[in-house]
Amino acid sequence: MRIESGTQTPGSSLDILTWQQLNASEKRSTVFPAIRQLYKDKHEMRESGEYENWAFEDMHDAKMSYCLTQHSLWNRRGKPYLLCSCARGEGVTRNRDSSFMCKWISHEEQVRLYERSERRWNRKRSDVGESYTSKKHMDWIDENNEGISHFGIHPTYLRRDCIKFDVFHMKCAITRSTISYVRTFVLSQTTEFIEQFSVHMQKFWGKFNIFVFNNNKPFSSFHGNELSKWVSHIPDTIAILRDHFENTEHINNICLLLQHWYSLTEFLGISKISNRENYQKKIDDYVDKVNELYDVGAKTVLTTNVTGDHETFYYHVLRFYIPKIAQETCNKYGLGIGIYTMQGFERQNKESKNILKRFSNNVGNITIPNLKRIW
Repeated sequence: MRIESGTQTPGSSLDILTWQQLNASEKRSTVFPAIRQLYKDKHEMRESGEYENWAFEDMHDAKMSYCLTQHSLWNRRGKPYLLCSCARGEGVTRNRDSSFMCKWISHEEQVRLYERSERRWNRKRSDVGESYTSKKHMDWIDENNEGISHFGIHPTYLRRDCIKFDVFHMKCAITRSTISYVRTFVLSQTTEFIEQFSVHMQKFWGKFNIFVFNNNKPFSSFHGNELSKWVSHIPDTIAILRDHFENTEHINNICLLLQHWYSLTEFLGISKISNRENYQKKIDDYVDKVNELYDVGAKTVLTTNVTGDHETFYYHVLRFYIPKIAQETCNKYGLGIGIYTMQGFERQNKESKNILKRFSNNVGNITIPNLKRIW
């Protein structure tokens, strides 16, 4: 865990070493051979009693978290969320239902369901052979096993209650979602308004970013700083929409969506707490604001055909996981949710990969002559 000290923040890359690079896709077959021993070693350290004052937390982006756990994927319709038993869209439709609660699956239950998946897999493969495929098994666990499969790392080694979520990737994903929704509206308007909106975007984006926006291209190529500029200019974006259109329900929902997301981003960046009482108020305020975001999200980004059918994993984390993790992190470490960021890692990861590509002929031990540059 990296704690803010002086001018160095959790987003800094100064003390991060990407010690193991895999020149392969993030798949179970390539990742597991490189990572299994690490989790076994961590388990032994945890169980030895010599490190009882240590905290073993795991933080990855969503893709890697799902790769390591082999949980039912986030695009499935059953139980796609990593730590709880919520069905897709349930949190949206029951956002204001006082009887509804996002229930996290306990460590003991994670182990039981993991082993249940393994028993069923072995039994079905023994009975019907290879006709019982992994896809059929994943369909079963999505509907009948809270989304938990035995294909991932055992919960004894990778405890699910030690998983934390990277606020950097989460903010990027949700910001892209809001941009996409605004773009759908803007591109359905007159050519004159599209040109006026392009002039507005010139205040913070370059020609390439505006080209991507106006030509309906994916925003996956946008970096964190480019997405951050969109967020910082949300008040101006709202002003343009208010000035050019009547105050209809649709316009009001778009503006509320942007305003609520703009108001939430500050809390997600807090890492150092100087006053716990004030931070507790910020947590309570966050809960109110993210509830409001879900209310308007049900009419916008979280719904395509049926209310809540477009609820993504990161939106679910934002609404239901972050408040709990923020409270636990404050109580346990006296720190804010902003410590969980991979921003510094992503920068160092990109720099180290560039160094290995530029200063190596791939002959011999390529790491030794490049360690000084990487570090």
